Parts: sequence; C-alpha cells; structure tokens
Amino acid sequence: VYVYMKHRDEVVLDHLAGEMASYLRRVFGGRVLGPDLPPVARIQGLYIRRVCLKIELQGDMAEARRRLREIRAFLLGRAEYRSAIVYYDVD
Repeated sequence: VYVYMKHRDEVVLDHLAGEMASYLRRVFGGRVLGPDLPPVARIQGLYIRRVCLKIELQGDMAEARRRLREIRAFLLGRAEYRSAIVYYDVD
C-alpha cells in the first residue's frame, strides 16, 4: 500500500510525511518504508511524498485499513495539516 500525501508547502509536507511514517511504524513495525519522493514530486503546485506499507497476503486487510484511516484522521485533524491531501494506492 502506498500512502501519498500532497500539500502546497513543501516544509509542512515533509513534517506530515515524517509523522505519518512514524505513526505507521508504531503500528506496522519494519514493514514501513519511507517517506520518499515519488518519480514525479510536484504536480499543479502541490508537492508529493509517499510512504510504502508492506502487508502480507494473509494479513488482515480490514484491520490495516482501519488503522490507516485512524492515523489519517488524527493527522488531518491537526490545524497545520488540514489542507493536506492523503490517499492510498493499493497494488
């Protein structure tokens, strides 16, 4: 699962990406990679960062989805991140 984050301010985005990765590591441990820059790191004035989360095929996807939503809601509830966009890409 790739977690993509977008924001107009690169500094704010770097803080968000770091915190997202930190919270994900608390839940998923060493299966979290990043944050890093995707191949295209800026589109239409928005900077982009991504975090990769590896989940085993036999892993509980419903639980992972619940945790991802909790972390996203918590972070986007903070004033400095309200204008950020966070979305997931499941491969």
